[in-house]
Amino acid sequence: MLGSSDIRDSDGPHCKTLIGAVDYSWLFTYAVFLFISGLIADRVNVRYFLTAGMIGSGVFVGLLGVAYYGKIHNITYFILVQIGVGVFESTGWPGVVAVMGNWFGKKRRGLLLGVWNSHTSVGNILGTVVPAIWAVPGRPWSWSFLVPAFVMIVVGVLVFFFLITDPAHVGLPPPVHHK
Repeated sequence: MLGSSDIRDSDGPHCKTLIGAVDYSWLFTYAVFLFISGLIADRVNVRYFLTAGMIGSGVFVGLLGVAYYGKIHNITYFILVQIGVGVFESTGWPGVVAVMGNWFGKKRRGLLLGVWNSHTSVGNILGTVVPAIWAVPGRPWSWSFLVPAFVMIVVGVLVFFFLITDPAHVGLPPPVHHK
């Protein structure tokens, strides 16, 4: 059913199944790749890792918007793109934890990561508001994906040029890791 399904059937009898398949493809991929990304983030230059994750996320989110202009309606396309989104978005949290661990000792890490993790809620709010701004009558729905994709790519480039992954890279002492 899914391989030949057309997403234009959004009011049809299989609507919930189709949307569920797209949602599940991202959720499952993201969950599995969080573990893989954590292993990779501990072994590579985190600046490159986070840059690749941000730019890759932007590209795949952008592909969702490109579907409008390409008149792509096949559910398989959306599932495959969501898998790509899940792979690249899974780099974020493990990469950020690796960087924050380099900068802050164990004594202050709990509070800091608790405050830092509020970005998840802020991101969820902005992830609803920003696309809604672009989803107005007369404007293609694709902008709801293309604008955030562009922002992700720009932030990925900024991460590449400005992220300092370790205090030693700028002549600062390492954090204290004991109580």
